[in-house]
Amino acid sequence: MTTTELDTSVGAVQRVVMGVHDGVTDIVVQIGVPETTADYGVLLPEPYEPLLDPNPVSATELDALDEQTAPQVFETDESDGGGIGCPCVAGSLGGDAKGTPRDVDVSQPTDIGPVTAVVITATDGASIRAWLDENGFKIPSQHDALIDEYSAPGRYFIAIKRNQAAATGGPTSIGVHFTLPVAHAELPLRFARLGAASKVTFTAFIAAPETMVPAAPFETVTLAGLNGLMLRIKGYAAAVEEASARNGGHGFVLEGSYRLSELDSRLGNLRRLLGGTDATIARLTTIAARASLDTDAHFTEPFSGDVPRERFLSTQLDVSKASALMLGLALLLRRPRRREPFCRTSAGIP
Repeated sequence: MTTTELDTSVGAVQRVVMGVHDGVTDIVVQIGVPETTADYGVLLPEPYEPLLDPNPVSATELDALDEQTAPQVFETDESDGGGIGCPCVAGSLGGDAKGTPRDVDVSQPTDIGPVTAVVITATDGASIRAWLDENGFKIPSQHDALIDEYSAPGRYFIAIKRNQAAATGGPTSIGVHFTLPVAHAELPLRFARLGAASKVTFTAFIAAPETMVPAAPFETVTLAGLNGLMLRIKGYAAAVEEASARNGGHGFVLEGSYRLSELDSRLGNLRRLLGGTDATIARLTTIAARASLDTDAHFTEPFSGDVPRERFLSTQLDVSKASALMLGLALLLRRPRRREPFCRTSAGIP
């Protein structure tokens, strides 16, 4: 018997890490800073006032988390006998802030590695839109209603731009870390429609006392729930996309659940942000069409049941399918045959 590990990459992906612990939520959003010759800006909506951390999270730590929790799919051959459309928007933020509308509150700038961030809030969306326009975020007017919705009183935005610390001549990837003063793990998928491609991919890492998945209307399947035939023929990404499209495009794949104590020291500072070694971290991925980004995901539902980290396929049949087939065959063989009466067709042919 030959066993082959299949590629489980899902292409370009937006990674978000959320740790719910001690009544707060630590969030790390990985952002890519493109070449310094291009205008660049990121906008992150938040339902509570975020506290910005001036210390960036290394992309190396995020890569280590991704690597250590990556799902595994194996195919066994018995015939021989022996892995931004994101909750952000790329704008054209050029230079320093030009002004602040009267009704907008803006925090002091915080340098975070190659970027500078401010927290803004206002009493209405028009004021937010005016500030964004004055500071270089060019958002098409058809998205005004969406900006207004996320600008409700009590909500905030993190506005990010590149600074002089950005690497010259090449892209930079970092994790921007901030803390919300409440236990609240949310992925603002509706906001991802701003600047999104026709299809976007998110991998969310949710650390909490137990395995948490998104609440309704989202449905969650494990690796065992992926279409085996699609896995074999079209690959892992296609199977994840098919599962994500279920229930009107409101699907996530729970790719594994780990105790942080199982993961090695390469996580560095991430381990502390996620609540320490006693936390459980769930890895969930969705590949969503832009049209289905109509509901934000709230990770408030404890998951019950087994969470496989790997999936085994046979080049013949999955074991579960083979068992069902044999059972059906046995029932058929045991069923008594009924003698049908001899009859003739309407054409008189027996």
